[in-house]
Amino acid sequence: MAQGGFIVRGRIEGLNAWRAMLMLGGLLVHGSVLADDLALFDGIELVSGAFRMGAFFAISGMLAALVMTRRRPIDWFGKQSVRIGVPALFGVLVLCPIISLIMRSGADPAYVAGIALLDWHHLWFLFALLAYQPIVYWLFTRFDRRRFVRLVQRLRAEGQVRVLVAIGAVSLILIGVALTATFELAPQRYWPMLLQLRLILGYTPLYFFGFALGLSRAFRVAMLSGATAPIITLVVAAIGGLLWYQVLEPGADPRIASHWGGTLRWVIEAVCPPAAIVLILRSAMSIRNVRPVVDRLCAASFTIYMLHYPILIAINVAAAPLDWSPYLQYAGAVTVTAILCYALHFGVVERSPLLSLFLNGRLPDPRRASPAASRRRAAPRPSRRAPDRIRS
Repeated sequence: MAQGGFIVRGRIEGLNAWRAMLMLGGLLVHGSVLADDLALFDGIELVSGAFRMGAFFAISGMLAALVMTRRRPIDWFGKQSVRIGVPALFGVLVLCPIISLIMRSGADPAYVAGIALLDWHHLWFLFALLAYQPIVYWLFTRFDRRRFVRLVQRLRAEGQVRVLVAIGAVSLILIGVALTATFELAPQRYWPMLLQLRLILGYTPLYFFGFALGLSRAFRVAMLSGATAPIITLVVAAIGGLLWYQVLEPGADPRIASHWGGTLRWVIEAVCPPAAIVLILRSAMSIRNVRPVVDRLCAASFTIYMLHYPILIAINVAAAPLDWSPYLQYAGAVTVTAILCYALHFGVVERSPLLSLFLNGRLPDPRRASPAASRRRAAPRPSRRAPDRIRS
């Protein structure tokens, strides 16, 4: 990829498209909730852990930096607090209790024994974003720019491989600390919910890696120019995963298999995301325009993610007595949920200011009611380059 591809001019459609697609990948991961423990579903979950949410957080961090270089940081902070905070509260106080009640009504009692009424379920990532937000705001407004430039120069001198290894190592340590604290300090009934803390802590370096990429073009060039090392990392991880699950695990003692399987997941969740982020950001930075269907999916992605989990749970609970093939049930549940959530967004949520606020964090816009304002927004305007705030 040419270095010119790392120059940020205006809106990068690829970043928003990739972020939306990574969110929508949650349907594939969560479609097997309450289903039988099958190799396909374990594989989907493992692959998702290797890149999906790590890349999502890196893109979110990068977009945060890019927006703050173009607008007043306090405006970003206020808008983001509403955009993320309102859906997070609505989800935990309204959607998540509904999910827990549905699970308790139709799932195996042993499976749902640790499900709290106010469990955050699939919405843990919103609280991660809320936790990162004040830190990056403080860094952007208070951190000395010259110190940042020196830091970037030092990281560029270390090179892509060392930086990615360091990020993976820090993530590995943070995940380990979170797991240890959960198992040692928390009552067992809270483990299902608190285990998400390993992701909130483990993905922290990835968010700030994306934030640094958004602030400095020189850092983007240094980190995103090469693809060889990230590809090798992911290939080795894939071979290791296949070797374990297809060859070694089937014949291993169940206790040993459980221990080493958990360790493998821990390593993959920490080591693979930095490598995957490089490849995904290279792709995202090269995409300047997207098809209308992708644009509509991006617009509906937040609604789909907020609503897909309770709908999937309800479908799987209702289909359980039918004794269908688990693969057929999975495909049907994912397909029906995707179509229904998409239709709900454009047919209901987008037309309701209250639901748009609760599910998308969008405050009512008085300009929407003005035909003149709509015509002004529809008129094309020449794009102007918005240079990086920090150059290094």
